[in-house]
Amino acid sequence: MEIQRRQTKTKQAVQQVFDAAQGPLSLSELVAAVHEMGLKSDRSTVYRELMRLKADGLLSETSLHGATHYERVAAGEHHHHAICENCESVIELDIEDIIASMEASLAKLGFATKKHIVDFIGHCSSCKTV
Repeated sequence: MEIQRRQTKTKQAVQQVFDAAQGPLSLSELVAAVHEMGLKSDRSTVYRELMRLKADGLLSETSLHGATHYERVAAGEHHHHAICENCESVIELDIEDIIASMEASLAKLGFATKKHIVDFIGHCSSCKTV
C-alpha cells in the first residue's frame, strides 16, 4: 500500500540521496548529502523525513557502535549484513534460504515469527588482525 504524503524539497532530496547511495547512510551523512544538493534543511527536518520513510517500510535500519545507519529497501525486501566494526564497511548478504529454513524450523515448534534481525559484526578483510 502506497502512502501519499506531501512532496517537500527535503523529502525529494532525501529520496534522491537514498536512490543514489551505494550502501547504508547515517543521519549525519544524509544531512551532509542534502546540504550538498543546495538545501538548507536542518537536522531535525531530515530526521523526520527519515523516520517517515522508515515507518512506511522503505528503509531498513542497522546499528553499529551506537550509530544507526539506514538504507533503501523495496517493498517486502529485507537485507542482512556483515558489518566491520573497525571501518564500518557493510557487505550485503544473500541468506534468504537460510532464514526461510530457520523460520520453518521455528514454525514446526509452534513459534510464529513476526520479524527477524540478522547482522554479523566483525572485521572485514582489510581490518582483520591475523
